[in-house]
Amino acid sequence: MITPSFSICQDGQFLTIKIHAPYANVGEADVEYYEKTFVFTAEPYFLRLFLPCEVIFDESGACDYDADSGHFTVKVPKKNEDEHFPNLDMLQDLLKAPQISAKPVVEEIEDDEGEEDEDDVPKVPDASNSGAFTLSFGSHFVPKMAKNSTPTRSSAKPKKSQKWPKSTNAATASAVATSRGLRQI
Repeated sequence: MITPSFSICQDGQFLTIKIHAPYANVGEADVEYYEKTFVFTAEPYFLRLFLPCEVIFDESGACDYDADSGHFTVKVPKKNEDEHFPNLDMLQDLLKAPQISAKPVVEEIEDDEGEEDEDDVPKVPDASNSGAFTLSFGSHFVPKMAKNSTPTRSSAKPKKSQKWPKSTNAATASAVATSRGLRQI
């Protein structure tokens, strides 16, 4: 899309936006304005302006097209009559979206003393013990082996009687795993 050249002037009741779009498809031209936004579209042109003050959409607004010069002239009614819209000559500023500052969604809540309670912090087992457990994929706990020990059969392994069906259908394999209480990774 091409940003057309444009100019803006104002009087007590209206903003007058003059848009030069000589190759516009006039049959599909569209003008929208609401609150602090003005949008003009006509293939291959697109213009969005972020106005400093509010405008309203009512029947007093008008749009004219001069086919000889290729100019659209749009009269946009102001929300508050005789309100002065500042910096309309700063065209680049009208094209930039306003900065939105948002309050953080998550806030840290502290106790009256400003410190966290020990009860609020989750306990992590000490991994240096030979009998400590570590969390594996899924929700299965696998015992951590000490050095120089022989490996033992883990209860997480399937028994010989539990064989997967020889099916290429992933949905069937997933259904069998779910019926046996296993989670697919």
